Amino acid sequence: MKNKKVLLILIIIPLLYIGTGVFVCYNIDRIAFKPQSMDQDEKYDFKFEFEESTLTLETGDSISVVFSKTKKQSKGLVLFLHGNSANLELWGPMSSDFHRNGYDIVMCDYPGFGKSSGRHTEENLYASADRMYAWAMKRYALEDIIVVGRSIGTIPASYLASKHNFKKVILETPLGNIGLLIKQKFPWAPVCKGLYKRFAVDHWIKGSKSEIHIIRSEFDNLTVLSCSDHLIEYADSHFLVKGAEHGNLRGFDSYQKRLSELLLN
Repeated sequence: MKNKKVLLILIIIPLLYIGTGVFVCYNIDRIAFKPQSMDQDEKYDFKFEFEESTLTLETGDSISVVFSKTKKQSKGLVLFLHGNSANLELWGPMSSDFHRNGYDIVMCDYPGFGKSSGRHTEENLYASADRMYAWAMKRYALEDIIVVGRSIGTIPASYLASKHNFKKVILETPLGNIGLLIKQKFPWAPVCKGLYKRFAVDHWIKGSKSEIHIIRSEFDNLTVLSCSDHLIEYADSHFLVKGAEHGNLRGFDSYQKRLSELLLN
């Protein structure tokens, strides 16, 4: 009887381990995002004037877009791609960081976020980036556009950088790829080979046509600092915000100074 229990345990544990790996591998789109939806009639409470619109993607889904202009003489456009959580209600106020440096800014909620429709998937990250690029190119010259990606937004940002020669591309708190991130955070976790090719900044950044600048947080416990170390060799510059965690970059003078240097030079 005892031998049967031991044998049963030896069978169940590997099956659970493999089953967990399969589940993660085929459900990573659901796991990677933490969106918050909004009603279509909800109003944003931003401290600046803005225009709100909706754009349709090739996938059939739609994205909610907020565009705002600096009160200074405009130096160009920042195309901002936000992180994996919340919606524009949270991310919108960051526009002021770019306004004060003389840039107009456009940002969107990915499908499944805020007022956008559809599913939050890796495919829709790229579809959103392509649609935002098309929107921007009708209004600005390519050499006047700076792409800024934050956290999971560094994936579509680096994807755009592999296709177009922007003025600059700034990647804030990037991850290497989702497989590496899972393995760094949970060394015991089963990770299928396919995950090392998913949500992969390291794949896109190698073929970048744009000038790449990386800003990271010293105590990043979400995308994990070591997960993005290998990206530095492909970047034109790297800056570490000492003392910062993943989500509080804006509160550090060193970050604001570095951001201004990149935007104004």
